[in-house]
Order: sequence, then C-alpha cells, then structure tokens
Amino acid sequence: MELSVFKQFSILFVEDEKDFVYIIKTFLSDIFSNVEVAYDGAEGLEKFKQGNFDIVITDITMPIMNGFDMATQMKNINPIQKIIALSAHKESEWLEKAAKIGITRYLHKPVGVDELLNAIEKVLLEK
Repeated sequence: MELSVFKQFSILFVEDEKDFVYIIKTFLSDIFSNVEVAYDGAEGLEKFKQGNFDIVITDITMPIMNGFDMATQMKNINPIQKIIALSAHKESEWLEKAAKIGITRYLHKPVGVDELLNAIEKVLLEK
C-alpha cells in the first residue's frame, strides 16, 4: 500500500513509556493525518470517547488502567473498533485474553516501526 493512502486515517496511541511514545508518534505523524497520544488507559479511554479513531494502538501494562480494561470499554462503546495491542508478555493466556476482548492484532515488544506499520496496514485492509 502506498504510504500516502494512510493520510486519511487517524490513530490513538496509548503507551506509558514516554521515549517510546516520542519515537512512534514522530514516525506515525509523518504518515497519518491525526495521531493522538495518551499515557495510560484512563486517559486513552477519555480521548477515545472524544474522538473518532480508525485504529487504537495500546500497551497492555500501564498505570491507572491497563490496556485490556481500556480495550474492553472501547469495544463496549464501539464493537468494531480496531485495536492493536503491544506487550512484552508472550504467555498464551495473554493472547487468549486479547482474543476474547476482540483485539485485532497482538504484537510482542520490542516492536520495530516496520512491523508496526505492516500490522496497521493489515488491520486497515480488513473488512
């Protein structure tokens, strides 16, 4: 997919590691028209309620509200919301929980920008 096609989409990126947020937001902002960030699940949920995002990308382990709880509430609001989860946890129970919630993709950290962009492209192409 040509990168210019991505300009029409918006992303909410929820992550508590500020250095990682800076890197990913800088990268995504060059490609997408709107990239909002939040630093914990509660803030992410509030931004989600105020906006319209094509994809939510979230860490799982965060303060205040974890990514699973946030994603569950987002799915209650919009059952077709596309969500990509990022986590260092590779245990099968984490993957099963993500699937049960309806998380679209589950990527293991550390994740590179190419891997993330590839996942975003696949999610956007899914019907």
